[in-house]
Amino acid sequence: MALRNMVVFRRMEMTHANLNNSAAVAAFPELRVFFNRIKKSGNSTVTAFLAELAAEETGQRFGTVRDAKKAALSPVRCSWREAREMRDYTRFTVVRNPYDRVLSAFLNKVALGEEGSDSRKRRFRVVPGWGEATPDGFARFVAFLDERGLHHDRHWWPQRELLVMPPERFHLIGRLETLPEDMARLLTMIGRDPERARSLGQPHPLEASQPLKITGATAKRAAFYTPQLAQTVGRLYAADFETFGYPEDWA
Repeated sequence: MALRNMVVFRRMEMTHANLNNSAAVAAFPELRVFFNRIKKSGNSTVTAFLAELAAEETGQRFGTVRDAKKAALSPVRCSWREAREMRDYTRFTVVRNPYDRVLSAFLNKVALGEEGSDSRKRRFRVVPGWGEATPDGFARFVAFLDERGLHHDRHWWPQRELLVMPPERFHLIGRLETLPEDMARLLTMIGRDPERARSLGQPHPLEASQPLKITGATAKRAAFYTPQLAQTVGRLYAADFETFGYPEDWA
């Protein structure tokens, strides 16, 4: 698949290490949409929303976010013809304020400890701050990112490094903070009713039904960040702040 994708997507400046990651792209032939998924940036809600929109013609229903994600194609899991057609799809991604994204990753994947289905996994157990849903636990987590852990897991990789192509190659880069408006723009671009995006003011019901999945990180920013921690996160994710135009004022 990797060699095929180098041929199919030539001259599109793809980052093939990302393109060939099975969780990096959700493509929907029914909508002709190519979604570059970024973990902890509305990935589950957007994928579930698009999967349900694409499935309306068939009457398919999804019981979980995992089912919705499996319904999408990816450049790793498709035919030659399907891969070639993806070149002409509307390409978009959704990003998030780095301060909130880092805190959300900590709260969901690390701080939950034994209470979380993901946080119980070995790769999260070894992360400093594991099982500590406190400001001190978050401080230990940020210190880990600064010392050696920035690329320990894709849930907190810099978003710029998770793109499958340069930012200017996307037709739309939306923000989680303005998701209904940005997704309305996408739906208009693909000839669908933009009013459908109003529902995205809240997490998708399939995502909200997952215990402890919604972290409410934005509302908790002041409780967990200090000026020093914000300075460290601002430095580690400087490319995200610059590329996606987020202000570095954490307060």
